[in-house]
Amino acid sequence: MEPIKLNTNNGTMHIEDFPDTVRVIKLTGEKSKRLSHLSLHKMDLFFAESCFNAVTHPYENSGLIQESLWRSAIIFYIKCFGNSKSRGPLSAGRIFKNNPLALKTHKEFKYLRDKHLVHDENSFSQSHTGAILACKDKPYKIEKIISTSIGAITLNDGSYNNLKLLINHTMNWVSTEYDNICNDLTTELEKESHESLLTYQEINIKAPSIDEVSHPRVDNH
Repeated sequence: MEPIKLNTNNGTMHIEDFPDTVRVIKLTGEKSKRLSHLSLHKMDLFFAESCFNAVTHPYENSGLIQESLWRSAIIFYIKCFGNSKSRGPLSAGRIFKNNPLALKTHKEFKYLRDKHLVHDENSFSQSHTGAILACKDKPYKIEKIISTSIGAITLNDGSYNNLKLLINHTMNWVSTEYDNICNDLTTELEKESHESLLTYQEINIKAPSIDEVSHPRVDNH
């Protein structure tokens, strides 16, 4: 799975790395659908890795920026294993089937994302309300009502290295799976005549509008 240069002209895709290309045909079917989903997972994993790698860079306001990058890396990594209706999720059981410790660590990051970073459910965030009592010689008993808010620090050397290993392993797994499906599709298409391949619909890319932000993506595979 290697990056290629492409551009669009009126929604039609053009591949710069292959100047002699006749057209880019659209594939359908389960293998094509799976390939598209893996490509989206790869995009999210790349973003997670980019955020992760940037955590250690020096910043003027390092605490805020590093924590933001750390949380983004976790969220986009776990996103690949979510229950999206528009994308087949990755299976942690398959990816880490030969490494129970990695699977356990993956689950811990999933709980961190689900129960703390995105939804506030576990003890990693706490708030306690209390009253400051005045001394007896004052005409009132309560100085002030206060609330304390605390959040656990999840970015440390151990968790940093664990997430790095999980992202790298998952990216390698996705790339291998992607390449295997590409090889299968190539073998199948090579059996067809050139004339038959020219009858396939071209890929057409349409930029999304703000009106579509509340609607699920249409799966046209």
